[in-house]
Amino acid sequence: MQRLIRWTEKAEKQYLDTLQQLQELFPDSHYHLKVQERVTETTKLLKRFPSSGAVFTEIKGVQVRKIVITFNYSIFYKLSETEIQIVTFWDNRQNPKRLDF
Repeated sequence: MQRLIRWTEKAEKQYLDTLQQLQELFPDSHYHLKVQERVTETTKLLKRFPSSGAVFTEIKGVQVRKIVITFNYSIFYKLSETEIQIVTFWDNRQNPKRLDF
């Protein structure tokens, strides 16, 4: 049984804000579409191989995993029996001390 992908409100906002910023900064390059495509590919991969991301940390007994989307972006997620919960869409150029799950 494949798990469902569920984005938290926070992660979805981070992702959509990033796409909007990329579109505004690089309107002619379509880089935002490339990032969007990579996110789609990665979430499909996660459905097939949910444990493919490296364990990043553990919070209250639940592992938070990290998978790199592109050189600049990563997704942090948690696994349960039925779903993959994406908790953060992260710009890797940020200070990791700002990570908040």
